[in-house]
Amino acid sequence: MKTMKPCNKFILVEPLEFNEGEEDGLFFTTEKPSNPYSAVEVIAVADDCTLDVLMGDIIIVTTHGLQTISAGGFEGTVVPENHIISIIECEDEE
Repeated sequence: MKTMKPCNKFILVEPLEFNEGEEDGLFFTTEKPSNPYSAVEVIAVADDCTLDVLMGDIIIVTTHGLQTISAGGFEGTVVPENHIISIIECEDEE
């Protein structure tokens, strides 16, 4: 199986959208965001990234920084490291 590994400070992501409306808080959908910022899930990180983002992290990025790549039978969405606005940190409930 072949996978896409980002290079040159790019991060492979899966776009998400936060929706309010459930009693428990927020939930995710895969609809395209319509505001200048997007919530995305990290799928893979280039080795030369300097930010501490890991696979599975949820990050906030500039929507215009998202780039959908489709080439050679591969498709994915990437964002350059410098378009990351925030890393979402979830505190465990006790």
